[in-house]
Amino acid sequence: MMSKLIELETNYLEVDFDPFADGEILLSAPTTESQKEIWLSVQKGTEANLAFNLSYSLLLKGNLDLELLKQSIQTVIQRHETLRINFSKDGNYLFITPSLTIDIPVINLSNFREQENKITQIKKQIAKEPFNLEKDPLFRVQILQLNTQKHLVIFSAHHIICDGWSWWLLINDLGKIYSGLKQGIKPDLEMAESFSEYAISEWEINHQFQNQETEKYWQKQFSDFIPVVSFPPDLPRPKTKTFNSAREDWLFPETLISQLKSFGIKQGCSFMPTFLAGFEVFLYQITKQTDLNIGVSRSGQAFAGKYNLMGYCVNLLPLRTTISPEQSFKTYLKLRNGAILDAFDYQQMNFSSLVEKLQIPVDTSQIPLLPITITVQDIEAENFGFDDLEVECIYENRYFDNCEIDLNLLIMGKKVILQCQYNTNLFSAQNIRDRLAEFEALLTTIIEKPDLPIAQLPLFSESGNQLFKQEIPLSFSQKRLWFLDQLEGANSAYNISMAWQINGNLNIPILEKTIKTIIQRHEILRTNFLNNKDGNSTDNQKILI
Repeated sequence: MMSKLIELETNYLEVDFDPFADGEILLSAPTTESQKEIWLSVQKGTEANLAFNLSYSLLLKGNLDLELLKQSIQTVIQRHETLRINFSKDGNYLFITPSLTIDIPVINLSNFREQENKITQIKKQIAKEPFNLEKDPLFRVQILQLNTQKHLVIFSAHHIICDGWSWWLLINDLGKIYSGLKQGIKPDLEMAESFSEYAISEWEINHQFQNQETEKYWQKQFSDFIPVVSFPPDLPRPKTKTFNSAREDWLFPETLISQLKSFGIKQGCSFMPTFLAGFEVFLYQITKQTDLNIGVSRSGQAFAGKYNLMGYCVNLLPLRTTISPEQSFKTYLKLRNGAILDAFDYQQMNFSSLVEKLQIPVDTSQIPLLPITITVQDIEAENFGFDDLEVECIYENRYFDNCEIDLNLLIMGKKVILQCQYNTNLFSAQNIRDRLAEFEALLTTIIEKPDLPIAQLPLFSESGNQLFKQEIPLSFSQKRLWFLDQLEGANSAYNISMAWQINGNLNIPILEKTIKTIIQRHEILRTNFLNNKDGNSTDNQKILI
C-alpha cells in the first residue's frame, strides 16, 4: 500500500502552499468525496462550519484513574489515523501526522454550587467552538470532575474526520485500553484499519468502470423529474439557507420497535427498509406528495468490510420513491424492499457530481435533493469495555446543522430514541414534537392494520388536528364533575392552582424539560374530553400522545 501512496503522490498537481509548513507528515492521501462535500460546505462561513461539530459525553461513575484515562485517550489517538488528520488549503488532500498529543483539561466542579448550570455552559461553549481544518487538532477532550465518584468526559470532533460508527468504535477502544492499563494487561483489540488506505481505495474505485455504472444508476433515478419534499414549515423560508438548529428526542416504546422488526421479517424485509418505508408513508401523509426523496445515511465501514476503521465514511443516498395511496403498507413494503436494497448496492456514489450532472437549479435557501435525512443506529448496549465503571453515553446538543430535518433512530438495547435535529428558522419545537408523536402512532397503526390502504392510515383524531393514544370511558367522579360544569357554565370553582417559590439560580431549560417529562409520564395530564354530536354531554375522554 505504501507504493500506491507514493505513486499517487507523484501524480498530484502542483499546489501553491507548503504541506510541511506546520510540521512533519507521516502520510498524505486524496480527500474522500464525502469529505470534500463537507469541506465545501465549511467554506460558507462560521455557522456552516459549526454545523459539523459533533459532541458526545461519557458519564463515568466509580473509582476513575484520571491519569490512566488521559493515557488511554492518547493511545486511541495514536491508534487511529483519522484523529491525527488535517487538510490542505484547497481541501483536496489530507495529511496525517506521525503522532499527536492533545491537551486534556480537567475541570473540578466538585464544590461548584451551581454545577448543572456550569456543565450546560461548558457544553454549549464546546459545541460553539469552530475547528480550523488546516491547523487545529480536529478531536478535543475535556474532563469534568463532578465528585470523587463521578466524571463527565466530553469529546468533540469535526464531522469531516468521524461518523457515528467511529464514535462507538472510539468508546469501545477507549474502554478496553483503559481497563487493560489498569489491570496491567494488553487490551484485546484487533488491528485498526488505515483511513489513508481507505481514501486511496475510494480514489481508485472512482476511476474505474464500476463507478461509472454507479453514476448511471443514480442519474437514472432522477432522469425524468427531481421531487422536492415540501414538509410544512411553521415560519417563512429565509431567502438564504440558515444553519440554526435544535434537537427534540422522542422516546419510542421498545415493544413498538420489536413489533416492527417482527413485522418486517414476516414480509421478508430487514428492519432498515421496514422503518424507512414507514417514514416514507408518514411523509406522504404529511405532505400528500406521492413522489418523494429522502437522504439515507449508510456506513462505508460496513460496506467495505472495514469494521475497525475510524473516519468519516458516510455515504448519503438520495432515495426516491413513488407511493400509490390505494396500496396497503404491506404491499408497498414488499415492492419497496428490493428498490432500497438495490440503492444500498450502489452506495459508493459522488453526491456533488450527481447534483452537478442533474443540473439542479441553484436554490440558496436549501440543500438540493436532501432537505430531510435519516439514520438508523443499532448499538449493542454494553459497558463499552470499562470493566469497573458504570458508563452512560450522552449525545450532546448541537446548535447548528446542515439539514432542515435530520432524524437519527438510536437503538441501545431496550432504550429506543428518535432524535430529530431541526432548523429553528423553519420549525417550532412543538411542531416537531407533534410530528414525532404522529409518526409513532402511524407505525403502531401499520402494525395493527397492515392491509389498510395507505390513504386511510390515520394521523389525526376525528375531532381535530391533535392525535390521541386511546379513547376511554369517564370514571364516575369525572362524569359528576362534567355534569356540574355543564350546569354552571364557565365556572372556575373546580380549577386547582399551585405555585412554587424557588430561591436561587434556576436553570430554566432544565425546568422546562422536567415539566415536559412529567406531562409525558402521566396520561391524565394529556387528557381532553370528547363532546357527543349534540355538544352538551360526553361519555369518553381521549389521552393525547
